[in-house]
Amino acid sequence: MITDVTVIIVNYKTKHLIKDCLESLFFQTKNINFDVIVVDNNSNDNIKLMLDLQFPLVKFIQNETNLGFGAANNVAIKQAAGKYIFLLNPDTIVLNNVIKKFYDFAESSSNLGCIGCFLEDLNGVKIHSYGQFLSYWYDLFYAVGYSAKKVLYLKNKKFINPVHKSYNNFIEVDYVTGADLFIPSCVLNDIGLFDETFFMYSEETDLQYRMMAKGYKRVIIPECRIVHLEGQSFSLSNTRRIMMNVSKMKYVEKHKGYLKYLLMKYVLLFSGLIGTIADIYYKEYRFIDNIHYLRCILNEQYK
Repeated sequence: MITDVTVIIVNYKTKHLIKDCLESLFFQTKNINFDVIVVDNNSNDNIKLMLDLQFPLVKFIQNETNLGFGAANNVAIKQAAGKYIFLLNPDTIVLNNVIKKFYDFAESSSNLGCIGCFLEDLNGVKIHSYGQFLSYWYDLFYAVGYSAKKVLYLKNKKFINPVHKSYNNFIEVDYVTGADLFIPSCVLNDIGLFDETFFMYSEETDLQYRMMAKGYKRVIIPECRIVHLEGQSFSLSNTRRIMMNVSKMKYVEKHKGYLKYLLMKYVLLFSGLIGTIADIYYKEYRFIDNIHYLRCILNEQYK
């Protein structure tokens, strides 16, 4: 049976967060038919028991291994019955009738690829919600510049605001972050699902780059409100740093060509070496973490 919206949440050891996410989702969502799929990436955290007891209407999918973000979503999307797919992070709290607002906007729009909203932290401050497609030369200079700042013992104070086009009730952007992606199923049928070579990070950017190539718009609508708990901190764990930059290399190789990919790889290695030396004083990452990072970049491995 086709429903209006299928919500998909990927879990990896976030059982304590999913409970609050689902409670807010069911409490806030009204006047629309929707179902929810939780797909677990082999967390071994007994999440199925919690769902069976507290959210019996939620469909559960168990993966035997940790497939990563995009691949896990693909598993659920293939089983989804919704006219629209709403990909929602487990570390989110829904503050108003987001699904209905997304649905109504989508139903009145043409050439729509996906929708997101302005994400907030717990204090109601807007945080990273959308961005620009990878600017190759900017990212190269940023990689070197970040390490140079470490040498000078300076810290990044803020992000550069991405460019967007503003309209009366929405803004058009390059890509919406993967924390809240509302996508017409017909668009996914047209452009394909997530590229599973991306384990984590850049997969939503790649997906929306393909949307752009087919003429689909990616928009943010301000009336929806979602708290994203990850936005409380901008610090990068070593694992997250590795995943982000390995995925970035894969994205460049796919969309910018092999020569630019090689250049980015060696710039990341060079800046990583500078950072390793600077961390003797800066102490952002341990020496062993920096060596592991360099090895992963060199071999293009996520871990």
